[in-house]
Amino acid sequence: MLTATDGLASPTATAVRGTDLYITDAGLATPHHAQLQVARINPDGLQDS
Repeated sequence: MLTATDGLASPTATAVRGTDLYITDAGLATPHHAQLQVARINPDGLQDS
């Protein structure tokens, strides 16, 4: 889970496209810097639960 220590302190949204994960931060809290973080999902690294 990502928190304010990861740079997410405002409303966020996530989207997945293929193996790319996009995480947005609205930037409502001071210092008001909206952000987009991108991560790559490694399907081979996922485990069945």
